[in-house]
Amino acid sequence: MDDTAHTAAAPEEPERASSTNRWIVIGAVIAVLAVAGIIGAVLLVNSDDSSDDAAAQIGWMQDGCQQWADGYQGAGGPDDDWCNSMAGWMNGRTGDASMMDRGQMMGPMMWQNPSNMRATCEQWMAGTPDSVPGGVDTSAWCQQMTDWMAQNMGDWDSWMRNGPR
Repeated sequence: MDDTAHTAAAPEEPERASSTNRWIVIGAVIAVLAVAGIIGAVLLVNSDDSSDDAAAQIGWMQDGCQQWADGYQGAGGPDDDWCNSMAGWMNGRTGDASMMDRGQMMGPMMWQNPSNMRATCEQWMAGTPDSVPGGVDTSAWCQQMTDWMAQNMGDWDSWMRNGPR
């Protein structure tokens, strides 16, 4: 009878061990999938397409600036390189966190509204005085440019995010 009891107990042990191993494998697969999902979510959230957006927005700003400069009514207006130079300067400050340490705007903050765009233009002019002929009121140019953009390019938020109308 001992043999029968022992023989009957033997098949239960491998079955229980197999069942336990199956749950361990299932648990491990679920854990791996959960970790992969978390990693994927973090990568998706942290993916930086803002530089692509910034490049497009700087391009639209440059187009607006050039349209304003082409129609400039005053004497001694900005030349073609003025808008190109400002756009290049702005592009160099997208994503540059060191600008914030110096109290300067960076990235989309530079053009998020007409006041910031004007202040950015003035910062650029202060840093690149050679881009303007002597005796020119660059603050007036920046003011006129942003006023023109606000009046002629459509809703500021819309055109800076989606392009001119």
